[in-house]
Amino acid sequence: MILSYRQRLPNVPCWVLFGLLLVLPHSLPAEELPPFDTTQVWVEMPSGRPVIDRGPAGAWDHYAVDNPFVLVEDGTYYCFFEAQDKPFNQGGHERMGLATSADGITWEKWPQNPILDIGPPGAWDHVVAKLPTVTKHKDRYYLFYSGRDGKTKQIGIATSTDLKTWTKHPENPVLQSRPGEWDTLLSTHPSPIFERDDRYYLLFRGMNQKTRQQGLNIAVSTDMVHWKRVQNEPVIPTIEETGSLAVADLGGHYLGLSQAAGRPYWQSSDLLTWKKSGAAEFTGKKVDTVSNPFLSNGKWTIVYEQQDRIYRAVLQPR
Repeated sequence: MILSYRQRLPNVPCWVLFGLLLVLPHSLPAEELPPFDTTQVWVEMPSGRPVIDRGPAGAWDHYAVDNPFVLVEDGTYYCFFEAQDKPFNQGGHERMGLATSADGITWEKWPQNPILDIGPPGAWDHVVAKLPTVTKHKDRYYLFYSGRDGKTKQIGIATSTDLKTWTKHPENPVLQSRPGEWDTLLSTHPSPIFERDDRYYLLFRGMNQKTRQQGLNIAVSTDMVHWKRVQNEPVIPTIEETGSLAVADLGGHYLGLSQAAGRPYWQSSDLLTWKKSGAAEFTGKKVDTVSNPFLSNGKWTIVYEQQDRIYRAVLQPR
């Protein structure tokens, strides 16, 4: 299925389309977005070679690099990722790092990584600080992440003015888990914060058990700090086991790539009602969590976890 703005809004006068574009401040005009053809294939490029690899023995990122998110700004690509130093049963932890690129193909890790560390002993995020999502609001960047204390995962934020030096917010966690509910464990998604009608929408994954009974829900905010669930039950039910859902804004219409079996696409026009639509196909052999789709050299691109390393794929015709 080829998704274009005209196909999504048939028989709408041009002046209405223009008016709609004016209320989508974080969306490119539809005519500047290439079509997103869901019948095409995500081709691993370069084939068989990671673009962001694990670090050397003893490094903070030696054991794994995964769960990437990409922000594109002023011609530079910023890939935020999580990394693990050693297995958890050996005292391992997960922290966050940054890699940058001038072309979306060749990446260089920031030498001062990790950019976000775990909290002190006893803190809500003292075991892991992972699953980054980054959004710019006014003159500040907000990094949403999932922290774990050994019992539950919750969502917190850190802020920055330069994308490299981050300060955790004193009100963390800003979205708390609900023991005994379907979202006993919370984590972020590899998706930006979406703005609609002067409100901000955070997609998050909730689950009752680790990687089981997983659903998608939405939290809403007016200031990027104080968040409230739009409803108690998930907008994509736990029966779907969506896993992570990497979402792109296609000009006010939203397309998500699911981590669930079969890799289904999900579509929404309002972020609240989602419909399953086709499935993504990859040439990579063991694709795990994928990043948000982004444009690189005029083509839809993702980076993704595969065997604890980060690879790159481009949407291509069959």
